[in-house]
Amino acid sequence: EHIYPAEISLSELSEAAAAVLSHSKDLVSCVNIRLLLGSYGFKARQLLNYYRQQIDLYARMCQERQYIAINYLTQKLPISLIIRCMEDASLPSDLRASFCRLMLNLYVDRDPQEIVSPVKYARLWSDIGEHIDINKYECTSLMASEHQQIKLQFAPTIRFVKTYLSDAIHHPWNLYDPAWMRLTFEFIVFQATFIQAF
Repeated sequence: EHIYPAEISLSELSEAAAAVLSHSKDLVSCVNIRLLLGSYGFKARQLLNYYRQQIDLYARMCQERQYIAINYLTQKLPISLIIRCMEDASLPSDLRASFCRLMLNLYVDRDPQEIVSPVKYARLWSDIGEHIDINKYECTSLMASEHQQIKLQFAPTIRFVKTYLSDAIHHPWNLYDPAWMRLTFEFIVFQATFIQAF
């Protein structure tokens, strides 16, 4: 028996997608977006539009580091699910763009930015210590190792985005598709924000 997609909650949808990702055999409820794409009915287009709008809403809820929404949605939407939806070329471009924006606001732009203090060109003698010991200087920080772990976690996604953007240059016929242009724009914003954050 097929479950109608509108009757499934966000947690059931993410669990079903996670089960598909882990190749689990015990799928209780699984919404296949490709089935919606295959049926050209008005109801199917409405449901697909509903899911896209829902993903856009989640992305806006997490915008500008809204930690209540971020903490809740990271439990419901694992990073692997969002990456898979971003990379799946069989999904519509506007839906992939919505997942890209969600990834940006939910996982990339979430940590507080480091405060960069301006360079001081003048110092007081009292600010400079009398003894400097090079052996006690710690050259690595905890933040650097955390940034390296995050970079490793996003490495496949960054490779995919780079490949997508290099392919986009060689396919000018897509320039007339507004959904494809939105997807390309979201990938560019994602890449720029990732570079600034890490």
